[in-house]
Amino acid sequence: LEIGGRRVLFDCGISPGKQAGDPEHLPELRAIVEQGTSITEYLDVVVISHCHTDHVAALPYLTEELGYRGPLLMSHPTRAISPIVCKDSLRLSQRGNGRGQSRFRAEDVDACFERATCMQLRERVLVKDIAITSYYAGHVLGAIMVLVECRGRSALYTGDFTMVPDHYISAAKLPLGLRPDVMVTETTCCTTIRSSKRSKEIDLCRKIEAALESGGKVLMPIFMIGRAQEMCMLCEKHWERAQLDYPIYMMRGNAEV
Repeated sequence: LEIGGRRVLFDCGISPGKQAGDPEHLPELRAIVEQGTSITEYLDVVVISHCHTDHVAALPYLTEELGYRGPLLMSHPTRAISPIVCKDSLRLSQRGNGRGQSRFRAEDVDACFERATCMQLRERVLVKDIAITSYYAGHVLGAIMVLVECRGRSALYTGDFTMVPDHYISAAKLPLGLRPDVMVTETTCCTTIRSSKRSKEIDLCRKIEAALESGGKVLMPIFMIGRAQEMCMLCEKHWERAQLDYPIYMMRGNAEV
């Protein structure tokens, strides 16, 4: 984003549908360096909205390969979770048929996030003459929306956000009177009319209970960050209401994240 003569990079993720090594796997930032421009001089600040791979997993490429050494902002949970996510993505790229090996190593991931500065919710951080304020975005632990103000202009970057509360994450929140000049927002489900989440949860819990009561077991492959915790909390509440005492087990990888 160019605002008030300054440049702000929001997020730096990989393209999930592309193999490592594919030209479209990483963001198109090398062209800046190939023109003879320092990436640190070109960008005034980088802000990461949350810890999902399509928003953060290319950050080691930006800092350790392209050499960005400018301000790097994110929330405390994003700073804590992102190295786990990036290293997991790195391991996945090294499996299989050997195609598309990643360009960086686990040590690069650690070095990258050591450069980060953490923001509190609603904290206003000044970088040069750019004011950056973070707001709660829901979606996943640590996700933020970002308001950028510079030389009389303002822009709101939402990142991914949710307006329906989960069992462990509440809905996104912004100040009522916020009026940015420009809003950049995700549109993943903008044309989707979703059925009641509550009715889906009730139906799922009934099916789980029916399987267990008939002597079966329930295996739930959950790959998204936060969803394992969400399912545990949902089951715990249903267990209490239905007075069930079946054990619930979680794989170590999900528990760590």
